Amino acid sequence: MKIHKYQFPLLYGDYDAYIPGYVRCLSVGQQGDNVSVWVISDSACENVEFVQFAVCCTGRTIPPGFFSHYIGTIQEKLEDGELVYHVFSNK
Repeated sequence: MKIHKYQFPLLYGDYDAYIPGYVRCLSVGQQGDNVSVWVISDSACENVEFVQFAVCCTGRTIPPGFFSHYIGTIQEKLEDGELVYHVFSNK
């Protein structure tokens, strides 16, 4: 098992990943303009899991199926304030 990183743009929406030997998400963070999700997975495994991630702004609706799999929160500082994103997965 290894820790792997998956990145997607820091935007409100759903993102798909095909992760070999997926075990679970460890953490989420911001790197530049991207959301990075670190997961435990086995890249040598033939079983590939389809994992969806949802990035939701505070006050927005969480998509069905994502409520119980909270990964973390990211705060993005802007010139006129900040945005707060919450990241969820379907597994």
